[in-house]
Amino acid sequence: PLAGNIKTRSKIINYMKAEGLKPGVADLCLPAARQEKHGLYIEMKQEGGKVSEGQKEFLAYLETENYLGVVCVGAIDAIETLKWYLGISDCACVACQIAK
Repeated sequence: PLAGNIKTRSKIINYMKAEGLKPGVADLCLPAARQEKHGLYIEMKQEGGKVSEGQKEFLAYLETENYLGVVCVGAIDAIETLKWYLGISDCACVACQIAK
């Protein structure tokens, strides 16, 4: 959502904050209990992307509440994670490695 020039980005950020955007909260949420967890949160990153301190804190908090929070690099990793979490397939995604 932060594409465009600085003026456009500022407008988008202000709009998102007005709508309740909280720093650190994961990009995707699946509020479905599976894999002995209450739900799944996915933080999306591009190759080489870094997880911020706020994101690390949020992911750690999720664990204390029995949610699964993972960082996925790219769409394929996220899709495989979702498929595993929903019980659609066995895989070697990020979430599977955490669950082992």
